[in-house]
Amino acid sequence: MMNKEVADLKTFSMTVLCWLDAQEAANQQLRISIKKLTSQNMNAPPSEGSVELPFHVENLLWTLKEGAKGPFQLSDDLDNPDHEALLTFLKSAGGSVASEGYYYWIFPDGKTIGRKPSNQVKRRP
Repeated sequence: MMNKEVADLKTFSMTVLCWLDAQEAANQQLRISIKKLTSQNMNAPPSEGSVELPFHVENLLWTLKEGAKGPFQLSDDLDNPDHEALLTFLKSAGGSVASEGYYYWIFPDGKTIGRKPSNQVKRRP
């Protein structure tokens, strides 16, 4: 009886491991697809093909800053639910996205969000 239980446990374990491998592969493919879509959206005119955000970025407090690559806006409005929603959205999209005429990204601190008009973003070759 013990050998059958061990065999069943091994079979179950292998099944779960195969399922986890398939999930990992699907997640990786999803990340690749999201990156392709967001990079395509960066190159598209703002009115065509940009991701529609499911929250209101106009409700965020944006501060004008000057960086090495020019002016941008910064939001560290941490108590605002729209800030948290945008942050979660950006994290799920790989850290940046182009939408509604702007390019949004997360700063290295993981909680500050930057944005600049999409037409001012310098594209990598």
